[in-house]
Amino acid sequence: KALAIALALAFLAQALTPSHRQTLPKAEQLAADLRQRIEDTFFFTSSRNMFTLASQGYQPMGDRGLGGTPNISRNPVLSVKASGRVYLRGTALDTYNGRAWFDSLSNQRYSWQSPRFSGLKASLFNEELPEGDRVEPVTGSVTVLNPLPSTLFVPQRLRALTLGPDMVAYFNASSEVFITHDLEVGNSYSFRHEPYVAGEARSDALAARLDQAGPAQMPELDGAYLSLPGHLEAGGMVANLAREAAGGAGSPYQQALALMRYLKGNYAYSLEVPDAPENLDFVSHFLFDTQRGYCTYFASAMTVMARFLGLPARYVEGFLARPGDAGSVVLTGLDAHAWTEVYIAGMGWVVFDATAPRPQDGEQE
Repeated sequence: KALAIALALAFLAQALTPSHRQTLPKAEQLAADLRQRIEDTFFFTSSRNMFTLASQGYQPMGDRGLGGTPNISRNPVLSVKASGRVYLRGTALDTYNGRAWFDSLSNQRYSWQSPRFSGLKASLFNEELPEGDRVEPVTGSVTVLNPLPSTLFVPQRLRALTLGPDMVAYFNASSEVFITHDLEVGNSYSFRHEPYVAGEARSDALAARLDQAGPAQMPELDGAYLSLPGHLEAGGMVANLAREAAGGAGSPYQQALALMRYLKGNYAYSLEVPDAPENLDFVSHFLFDTQRGYCTYFASAMTVMARFLGLPARYVEGFLARPGDAGSVVLTGLDAHAWTEVYIAGMGWVVFDATAPRPQDGEQE
């Protein structure tokens, strides 16, 4: 049916295109807009730009990997309205090679509005989890203040998405959401989501109630969320530290929470760090040598340590918006952030932000 509609619209667009361009400019523009809408909705296969913290100055070592003193952009990028802090995902990465994170799961793309992919979308965005008791949805909106890649910065547990004109949304297997062109100044969109953030009272209480109900069944997730490079051995220093940090925590949620609190409490936030040695594992160097760093250090360590405990985890880059009492905030590179999402059976993907508190205002956690 969709193909038939597309062909009919294409025929209509062709019919509306005047033979003499200068005589019917309005009809020509209408036909061009219609053709573009058809291509965006049904035939979007073009490569796209992906957001990365490197664009905000957080990867000064470039292709040599993570680490080093960042040169953070102070340019305003997004205006956000929300009732509380919100983790706006940009890119979710699954593969760690010892120096940086990469994506291996997002080659396919699916139309956000297509009924054909509604089941896949429901699964990827945990629409059915947790069953029964759950956190109340909240709303937010974003306005673009500077040109950005095609990524829509939204929370993971999306329940509704309303886009501005000429914005057609897609999603992929990493539950990233994006449109068919780079974001332009003035683009805006709004969303409704369920916030599941570890350490917040409502999330912790919900996890405790789910634990009391007994172990939930773990779905089949891609093995990439548990994979580690061969040089990080199961009996090595990082693995042993992960088990030590988790201590006697029983449930997966409590284990991940213990890891998060261990990193927050035992490592220091700092932007003044040396370049990371290219011949050493980045996480190991952070945990046992520098013992200080910024969000990419903490999020990388949290993700790797969670995997050593058998917890599916992924590394996420985006922005952390903290509107405060005003209900709105303008984000710059200082608000760019990295964190970890851990999959908890019965609950779905949960945000675990292991970054230590910043020492003073003006520095990103």
